[in-house]
Amino acid sequence: MRPFAKDTKIKNRSKERLDYHSFPSGHSFVSFLLSIVLYKKFKISLLFGIPFLVGFSRCYIGVHYPSDVIFGFIFAYIYNLLYSKFLF
Repeated sequence: MRPFAKDTKIKNRSKERLDYHSFPSGHSFVSFLLSIVLYKKFKISLLFGIPFLVGFSRCYIGVHYPSDVIFGFIFAYIYNLLYSKFLF
């Protein structure tokens, strides 16, 4: 369940239409994967600040738990490893 659906103290600040499940965070997954790809090309480590801001914002607006965001990052990292090893 999403945090705002489980705890009435948490406000849903999102204007998106949301489904029932919140695990993992797709926004965190995509932003971290994009940062990895851009880092490989440009070697700018500040790019990794963007996914952390995205992850924080998902928690702040009440649509994800921190664990959802962390696992989104982990899944993006694993996806990148598998892609690099087997497809690239």
